[in-house]
Amino acid sequence: TEDGEIPAGEEPNWLTYNSFRQNEQGEGVFNAPDLKVELWLDTNSCPSGLELVAKVMNVGALGVAPGLPVSFYYGTENNPGDYLGTAETTEAVLPGGSTLVTYDYVVPEGGVKEKQFFARVDDKGDGTGTQNECNEDNNTGETKLLEGEVCDCKDNDCDGLVDEDQDMCSSPTACIECGCREPCTMGECPAGFKCVDNYCVPK
Repeated sequence: TEDGEIPAGEEPNWLTYNSFRQNEQGEGVFNAPDLKVELWLDTNSCPSGLELVAKVMNVGALGVAPGLPVSFYYGTENNPGDYLGTAETTEAVLPGGSTLVTYDYVVPEGGVKEKQFFARVDDKGDGTGTQNECNEDNNTGETKLLEGEVCDCKDNDCDGLVDEDQDMCSSPTACIECGCREPCTMGECPAGFKCVDNYCVPK
């Protein structure tokens, strides 16, 4: 009640608001989007390029139209580096929904400058956004290149070399034809493999 006491009974909604059957989002203080982002790297184009893939998620109560900017940077949120570029969503991100945004980064001559990358959703590239969110402090996602290689015939660390590290496979296996291969046993290998240079490789 107006004097701070608990009312004896609830007033009929239809006398004041008549809103029980309304299905509208309205203008409430918590009726806003809450945008988050996860980031990972696709190194298939290394060493000439990197694809930065951002998964934009809306955990708020209001949808966001297409055209939401996502900006990409070297470094981390707490130690930001150079701005790389901006891409936009191509579809609406409804409450509970998500979408992918990709940015093709052309690696400059001399290679990748840093191993760390981060993305910030609702960022036009200058730190400003287009959305009034209920939480503005959770808009970044970070990732980094691998420090070394994985035996998969890819340039995982984007240094222009493929499968060059010596410790990719545990002994006695060896990195051959995109995988860690077991040695042959008296010239024999399991079904589907053949013995080449004393190691079992796929037929």
